[in-house]
Amino acid sequence: MRMFGRYLWTLITTWWGAAFLLAGAVSTSVTFIPLYKLRFSLPRWIPGAISIAAWLVAPYRLYQRQQAQIEVVTANQQQPRRASLKIIEEQDSYFIRRSTPESQMPKREAGMYLELSVSIENKGDRAATITAYGLQIECVGGFPDVRPSPQTWVWGLRSQHSIGNSSAVRSYIEVPAERLASNVKIPFMLDSLAPEEAGQIRCELTVRDTEGNSASAWITAVERG
Repeated sequence: MRMFGRYLWTLITTWWGAAFLLAGAVSTSVTFIPLYKLRFSLPRWIPGAISIAAWLVAPYRLYQRQQAQIEVVTANQQQPRRASLKIIEEQDSYFIRRSTPESQMPKREAGMYLELSVSIENKGDRAATITAYGLQIECVGGFPDVRPSPQTWVWGLRSQHSIGNSSAVRSYIEVPAERLASNVKIPFMLDSLAPEEAGQIRCELTVRDTEGNSASAWITAVERG
């Protein structure tokens, strides 16, 4: 009943607006026409016609208003909430030239341990769960589907390195909507060798969440002796 009352009130106010508009147009015409046609008189059917026209216009204006509201709601529903990721390079990214254990002689280079330090920003209005990682390393090659592999220590060519980074990523990264996951450490164990005598390497890191949203950035990693 309350809804019908609101509808009736809106209809009446719309009807009065249309009626006043039409009546104003007729009144203006009636004022100036006698100046040129002295015997002119307003036909009796015109007020009735104005009322009928106003009642026809009023529901149509309500229909227009309703359609506009429906289009707004539909447009909002057609824009699903999504995450929008961005990788920000931080300091302290490094790599270690791995070697075979001392028990395996002669000692030789076996690959590298790479740890990238980044912050990941989510500018979207939906939380992101990052579960997939990819690497492209200059002069080394691509690793389209590589998994984080945190270590507590690594055999280097010249010494044993203690990593001791308990906060390193082990599997996934949670980034809330419109928030920043800061100073994230993402470690990788790679069997590929770093370029000879290179003190640093350039890596393109790509991350992807469970809904397919992704981000990439180039990061510089310095060799740790």
